[in-house]
Amino acid sequence: MANFTSNPAGLQKLLRSAGMVQAMHRRASRIANFAKLISPVVTGQYVSSWRIYSGIRNGKAWARVENIAPYAKFLEHGTRHMKRQRILGRAVSAARR
Repeated sequence: MANFTSNPAGLQKLLRSAGMVQAMHRRASRIANFAKLISPVVTGQYVSSWRIYSGIRNGKAWARVENIAPYAKFLEHGTRHMKRQRILGRAVSAARR
């Protein structure tokens, strides 16, 4: 049977490595690509407004997917006049499978 000894310094180095940032960015790219596929297209502004950000913050790699269209939050969450479409939410759920 193998023994495992935790190495906190090594783990911290791994969490802020370039490889971890790349892995996070790749995962965010998959989410953004699926979100683009299921995005409604009327003018093309929404589908072309997906952005991916990644880097290191507080000693850990991170990535973020967002849509910068002014009406993105209304499509995601809905309004009292429009049902929510959950484009980003569905893309994240699909990436978990």
